Amino acid sequence: MTLTPVGSPSAPRDFDARDRPTHVRVTFPNTGAAQSSYARRGCSSGRRSGYVPHIGYDLHITRAEDWGDSAEAPITPDEWKAYVDAAPDLEWEPERPWTHMEVDLAVWTAHPTPDAWLALLDGQIETKNPDAPMRTKMYEIATALGARVQGDDGEFYDARGEPSPGD
Repeated sequence: MTLTPVGSPSAPRDFDARDRPTHVRVTFPNTGAAQSSYARRGCSSGRRSGYVPHIGYDLHITRAEDWGDSAEAPITPDEWKAYVDAAPDLEWEPERPWTHMEVDLAVWTAHPTPDAWLALLDGQIETKNPDAPMRTKMYEIATALGARVQGDDGEFYDARGEPSPGD
């Protein structure tokens, strides 16, 4: 995949996860398809349909002050596995939807849709485009793990799944 800043003559470049939000054009090598997105991490995670991932807004369960620094205060794979294994309403997805990453997904089985997934990536747990019930569930998980729920743009979410004023 190549990322090219939109509105800039800059050549395609590698995208660093620490880069701040940038409007980019993502080109996928298997299809040649291009998609423009306001993206923090380029082609951020999300369930894949064919070769083109869904690009949207991620929420993160993180212990770091900023979710991009989650590796500095990580939620460990052992902690996440223990939490999911003990939770009656979470189960492991048997298939990996992303062929380019070693990511295990947990699915929230009590959610009304079958696509309510959570993935541990780089010391933080994330999902894409969560609705209000999922944001509330994420807050519950974050509280149990000594973490907080943070959006791509840095805002934090409260127990109702709403952005918290003053954070």
